[in-house]
Amino acid sequence: FVASNVLVECIGGQEHLTFNMDATVIDEAKGKTYGAVTVHKKDDCNLKLGVKIGSINGKIKKYASKYINGGDKFHELRGPKLIAELQRKLGAKLGSLVTIKINDENGIPRPCISRRKRSTKCV
Repeated sequence: FVASNVLVECIGGQEHLTFNMDATVIDEAKGKTYGAVTVHKKDDCNLKLGVKIGSINGKIKKYASKYINGGDKFHELRGPKLIAELQRKLGAKLGSLVTIKINDENGIPRPCISRRKRSTKCV
């Protein structure tokens, strides 16, 4: 969860906390938490370009191992279903302005404090 443009504002005589809300979900690939990468062999998974080059199983295993054990271990997850679920749980759209009333320790709404400008004498 990330909040930006955080302000305390006076709305209707009561203090409110306002901010723009966003969230990011990160998947961390931890190689030690996964078992060894295995790919079940199948007879019809050979790469052929006129001559037999080899099995595609080895390529699949290589790329799966690279994803889990090396390279960039953090991947941002941002699909439409995930965003919809986050917005539903948080009760607001990502990037939207959120306004929360501020109460004191007794649960009573905290009124805005008006501040008077200091006057100066003209000479």
